[in-house]
Amino acid sequence: MRSVRQARRIVALTLTLFLSLVSLHAGAQAPNALTLATALTDGSEAATGVVSARTALSKAQRDLEVAVADPSTTPIARASAERTVAGAEGDLAVALATAASDVVSAYTDVLQAETTRALAERQLDILTRTLEATKVRFGAGAVTSVDVSKAESDVAGQQRTLQEAETDLMFAKDSLAALLGKDVGALEPVTEADVLPDADIEAASANALDGSARVATARRSLEAARLQLAAVDNALSARADIDTARTAVGTAEDTLSDTEATVTRDVQRALASVTAAKNRYRGALDSAAAAATDLAAQQVRLSAGTISELAYAQAQLTLANSRASAASALHALLSAQYALLLTAAR
Repeated sequence: MRSVRQARRIVALTLTLFLSLVSLHAGAQAPNALTLATALTDGSEAATGVVSARTALSKAQRDLEVAVADPSTTPIARASAERTVAGAEGDLAVALATAASDVVSAYTDVLQAETTRALAERQLDILTRTLEATKVRFGAGAVTSVDVSKAESDVAGQQRTLQEAETDLMFAKDSLAALLGKDVGALEPVTEADVLPDADIEAASANALDGSARVATARRSLEAARLQLAAVDNALSARADIDTARTAVGTAEDTLSDTEATVTRDVQRALASVTAAKNRYRGALDSAAAAATDLAAQQVRLSAGTISELAYAQAQLTLANSRASAASALHALLSAQYALLLTAAR
């Protein structure tokens, strides 16, 4: 059946994506550090939805084998068993895509939290040094006690910010651990190598109607309705039964049309999100490059003695913030890509 083949292609494509990620990063990362590829693999095995979907698929396949082996099985009953298998395969594909999207979001959330904490630590260091300098200037009569109080307040506020960042990191790691079914330690940062090829994104978008589980379900319902109509549309059936079967076909056709329109719209929106995320990432890279150039100029000024060590540290923090923004944009791009794959699979 065409719907069965389509559903199996969904599962095959999803598994291929996972395996390609594992192959891409194998041996290229630091030992003992969790990679996104490993997280995706672990997540696909630990996800409750995937486990349930695999169980349901196994049962559906066994039921189909029994139906095929039983000589008393009617063509309609066998077709129903085949549709159940196809539906279970589609559910598995959706479960895998859901697990992947969840893992990518949780993994990048941890990276974001780590970056936020690191930046908070650097900011606290600068504010602490500023406070020390302010106290020295106060002793020399160059500033007032109000200036000292403000510097002290800035340090206290940043200490609270750092504590919040550490709490957020703990929660982010707990969320990722729950998805993977194991504790997580150090994480390798994601890079452009983790970004899915444009060809994969384009293929998922272009083939959404053939890959969507919702559309496949609607097509199977229409197929079942047509088979039922063919079975009752004869002189031996009551007119009411025939009319009911014809109405069911019309309803199934309308449902399929609406579902296809919905999937097409959802995928187009998801694709637009990917494009926007990609543009944001490019802009963030440009900003980071500009910040690096500015830091180089500040290095010259520092060497010439025209700026202080504290001013140079602030320039370093500015560059770190720009690079953090670029990393955040890359995380958003990855999340958008996997969200599109999920949308196309649903």
